[in-house]
Order: sequence, then structure tokens, then C-alpha cells
Amino acid sequence: MATFRYKPIQSKSKKLPIYIFFSYGRNNLFRKSIGIYLNSIKEWDKGNQVVKGINDNAGNYNKKLRNYKKLLLDKYEEYISNDITIDNQRLNDIIDEVPTSDFSKRIKQKVNFNSLFEEYIHYCKTKKQTKKGKSIAYNTIRSYTTTFNLMKRFQNQFRVIRLEEINKELYETFDRWLKKKVDIQIGANDEKQDRGNGKKDYDVNYRGVNIKNLKTFFKWVIEDKEIQLPKYKESQWIRHREEVDNIALNIDELRRIFNVDLSEMDPIYNSVRDAWILMALTGTSYIDAKNLTKKNITAIAGVDHMFIKYSRIKTGNKCYVPFSQMLDEVLKKYEFNFPTIPAEAKVNKYIKLIAKKCGLDELMHFEKTVNDKTVMISKRKYKRIHCHTARRTFATTGYNAGMELLNLMQMTGHSTERELLNYIKVTPEDHAKRSAKHEFFTQVLSLTPILKAV
Repeated sequence: MATFRYKPIQSKSKKLPIYIFFSYGRNNLFRKSIGIYLNSIKEWDKGNQVVKGINDNAGNYNKKLRNYKKLLLDKYEEYISNDITIDNQRLNDIIDEVPTSDFSKRIKQKVNFNSLFEEYIHYCKTKKQTKKGKSIAYNTIRSYTTTFNLMKRFQNQFRVIRLEEINKELYETFDRWLKKKVDIQIGANDEKQDRGNGKKDYDVNYRGVNIKNLKTFFKWVIEDKEIQLPKYKESQWIRHREEVDNIALNIDELRRIFNVDLSEMDPIYNSVRDAWILMALTGTSYIDAKNLTKKNITAIAGVDHMFIKYSRIKTGNKCYVPFSQMLDEVLKKYEFNFPTIPAEAKVNKYIKLIAKKCGLDELMHFEKTVNDKTVMISKRKYKRIHCHTARRTFATTGYNAGMELLNLMQMTGHSTERELLNYIKVTPEDHAKRSAKHEFFTQVLSLTPILKAV
């Protein structure tokens, strides 16, 4: 059973500091000075646990005493009811959240981890720009918000994070925490969740993204807010990654989705199919495709061809995508006013059902690291198709058709070949077939010399 009391303690100075004495179980005693000082022991009412009226600041002091006691006992009850570990460090953090003066209140608000993170997210939404002067992408801000929510849950299970304690040990503790199955709120579209037990495995890349977001936040704290993180070393916060076995469809599978008869199904299926096909024929991301209008259709002088011209929202890179016969057929249905694209969650949900109807149900196997162990995951192909599969399909089918990487980069808006290659999903056999058609093997290495024109 927990017991709480205040007690003035004799010190070397003439004044007596008042301490909290909080006992919360066998051999567990929390003791802390709360910054209230008495001129003599005669000013203390031991029975009522208050400062007597003979002290000029008795009213303010007693108000703070009541606040400290209520805060600590309320938090203690909350932790007990939620099975949160309680120790002296956590209790100390609770008391430190109460400012002892207006000045200290301003200081604590300035350096409080959670307040700073909230300020950073607001800054990203309103002021922060990319190197090219563009606003921060919505998905990037959403990722920062996810990281912030994770950090709040992490603090609930461990302790409040102080800026001066951001170090390698915190990184290792947080990373270990992410490796475990952590209770989460079930979401309708979260494929990584196990609906049987309401838990989620945080894989390597998911953990890595959150570490990257924290490092970006820490950089802003140091450089923009000019607040020192004395124990933080960027090199110690390692972002681990592993290659993701995402898929791309081949041209035959793309045509099957394009031609599938959905006339007897709800209209949402047609909308989703056309939206997904549009992305697969232009290489656009969901957010870029959603923003396309008739104004994005353009011509280039001297070329008898129409193009879709747009700037990527994420990077600002300008893209020109030539019309294809399939794209022309899709847009004709809407009189070249681009189709209204449903919410991303709906596209991800219904495109799987459409792909299943097209017979894309082969069982696929891939490796994944969970809790530092490599496990084999098996899924039907249609279950692995979502919005971004369309963009990978465009890059992969274009590459397999013999397009140069530089031309593909110009259409997809990737800034480097390395980024683009992550989207091209081809097997070693596909690479071999492509290489076999190259003139190096068909002509240069031929036993018959190549006759040059004179």
C-alpha cells in the first residue's frame, strides 16, 4: 500500500527544505525536495501537512503542496491500473513536470521532448520546405506523427524522455522495444496486424523509418532551436534496412486487370481499377495521380504525340509521360477529364479483389526479418498488390521492354538511378534474357567480323 507525506529536513543552510516521502511497496521509497523552504520548523503543521499562516507565502506554498500530492497519487493510480512499471525515475519525472515558477515553466516548455516534437510537426505542416523549396509531403508529415505517437507510448511504458538523456542507451532501448510485439489499436487497413491478438510485429524497415524520423527531429532541435543534446551522437542512432520483396506485375497481368469485366460489380470496382491502371500506365504515385487534371495533358513542338506533364509533389521533379494506347482508352471513358480517384485505403482494398478475380492467386514466398530472425512469409499474389505496385509495374515493364534508365527516370521523377532500380522488380533470369539480346553478345563477340560502311 502506498503512503504519502511531506517532511521538512534540516540542512546546512538556515532554511528548511520540504521533501516528499512516498512509499510504494516493500523497500520502495521515493524522496525528493520540491523547492519550498521554511524559515523554521515552527512554520510547519505536521498533523495537517501544511505550512502555517505565520509564513508570508503560506497560501501559495499550500496550494503547491496540494498539487504535488494530487498529481503524484493520480499518476500512481493510473500506472497501477494500466500495469505500467513504477520506479523512482518515473516518479521523479512526474514531479519535474510541475514548474516551480513562471520562469521555470517557460524553460520546461521550451525543452520538453513532447512539446518540441509537436512543434516540429506543426513546423513541417506550415513552414518547413524541401531543398527545392517545396512543402513537405503529406505522407512524410504523417510518418513523423506516427513516430511521435510511438514515442509517447514508449514513454508510458518506460519513462518521460529528457533531452539531456538522449543517448545510445535510449536508442538501444527504443529499438529493442520496437522489435517486440507491442499492443496497438486495430486499424482497418493495417496489413501487418495480427487481428487474433491485437499485436503487431515491427519489421526492420519500419523500425528504421522511425529511427530516421527521430534523427531528423534531433537535427532540427540542434540546428533550428539551438538546443544542445549533450549525449546525442548521430552515428550511434543506426537506421537498419533490409531489401523489401515488393512485386511488380508483368504486361500480361496488367492487360488482364485492364480488360476484366466488372459490369456486374459495384461501381467502386470500376473506379478503383481505372485509378490503379492510370498509375500503372503513367508511373505516378497515388498522390501525384490524384492531382492530375486535363491541364496536365500537353504536346511538345515537333513531336506528333501527346504527353502527361506534371511535377512530383514529393520532389518537385518535372515528368513527361508519353500517351500509350491503353492510357488513351482509359481517359476516353472520362472525356480526358481524369477519373476521380477513391481514397488510398479503398484502392488498396479493392484492387486486391480485382486482381483475385483476374486469377492472380499464385502462392508467393519471400523472406522477412522479424525480431532479428529471418522468417519465410507466404502470400497469394493478389494480396500483395496495392497502390505503389502500379508505379513499380510501370518501371519494371518499361525496363523489360528495353527503355533506358535515364528515360525511365525522367518519367518516374526519381532523382537517381539507385532510387529507380529499387522500383524495377526483375529476377536474375530476366536480367540474363535482357543481356542475351544485347549486340555485345549477338554481334561484337561474333566470329564473323562486322563490316563497317566505307
